[in-house]
Amino acid sequence: MTEYASARARTRRARLRARLSHISLRDALLVGIPVLALVVAAFWYTAQFIRPAPPGALVLSSGSPGGAYEMFAARYAPIMARNGVELHVRSSAGAWENLQRLKDPAEEVDAGFVQGGLARGDDTPN
Repeated sequence: MTEYASARARTRRARLRARLSHISLRDALLVGIPVLALVVAAFWYTAQFIRPAPPGALVLSSGSPGGAYEMFAARYAPIMARNGVELHVRSSAGAWENLQRLKDPAEEVDAGFVQGGLARGDDTPN
């Protein structure tokens, strides 16, 4: 920083200090506290509307009737219901069919039980 720039910065700071010294603490509080309260209230109010809502319904591709996947799906139903989500369970032939349903957008399946190792990472759309 050059000497001229340094002197200029000091002059600006001195002018700012002089202007702020004319403001009383009472005036600053009379303006600052309501403004702060308004900003906090605005943030609180907007936070009430920006929470992402869970979906109203979820379609889960389980497994064959009486199988383990169907049992797991039945255990999820009350958990989802507590959070206001209706669970629709669709039976399938197993993990492979669940994977095919998840890959196919026409199937309209949101989730499904799949075994690890059925698919490689590069043959799935997501």
